[in-house]
Amino acid sequence: MMTVKPNGDRRDLRVVIVGGSLVGLCTAVTLARRGARVTVLERTPEGRYQGGGGLGVDVTLLAAVTGLAERPLETHARRTAEIALRRGAEVVDAGDGWAQTVDGERYEADAVIGADGARSTVRRRVTPERSDGTYAGYLLWRAMVPESDLPDEILPAPDEPSREHYSGPYRLVTYLVPGADGSTTRGQRRLNLVWYDPARSDLLEPTDCSMARRSMDRSPPVTCRSGYARSCESSRRKIGRRRGVRR
Repeated sequence: MMTVKPNGDRRDLRVVIVGGSLVGLCTAVTLARRGARVTVLERTPEGRYQGGGGLGVDVTLLAAVTGLAERPLETHARRTAEIALRRGAEVVDAGDGWAQTVDGERYEADAVIGADGARSTVRRRVTPERSDGTYAGYLLWRAMVPESDLPDEILPAPDEPSREHYSGPYRLVTYLVPGADGSTTRGQRRLNLVWYDPARSDLLEPTDCSMARRSMDRSPPVTCRSGYARSCESSRRKIGRRRGVRR
């Protein structure tokens, strides 16, 4: 999502990117490789991460786009002279070639790129009639379980970044993340579980989730296949035995 300042000088392109997560930093690095001067405005303060979700990344494609093989994106961005990364800079308004932060500071550029997520400030300016993302028709249930509480057969293998299970329209994705203390040592990590549930959209109806209300899928409820239900119950009993709980 982008706004462009009329008659911007393309010989010395200045770009403001709103949002400094994966998409914002990839865009910044790629533009800087092509000679643009880029300012990235990220609302999260230094060293703090407020929520967010897991993303599956094609590392080969990422390397092809950014030219980076191993160095973390933010580390590279900070070492690139053409990129200025501003953390704690929450953008509250944007227009043709400008973005303004909550403290009143205005950043001008030839182009403003919105990489600021589902409730994008830039999107509200570019397409006010579609200011929210479109509800995809399912809920995500998320949980994290200590690796030490799980039997080995449930965990992804060392060469398996994630594991996916399908049952009709349902999908369960599991992958390992660092432990609560940040440890990546085997046995001290956590298993992150993400359950895609298309049958409970009704739970959003009493909430103020406007994007869900506007694009709610009214299809008939979906029921879980008994085979997958048996698999879930089997896993539940295994976890219980691991913890010494009889069922």
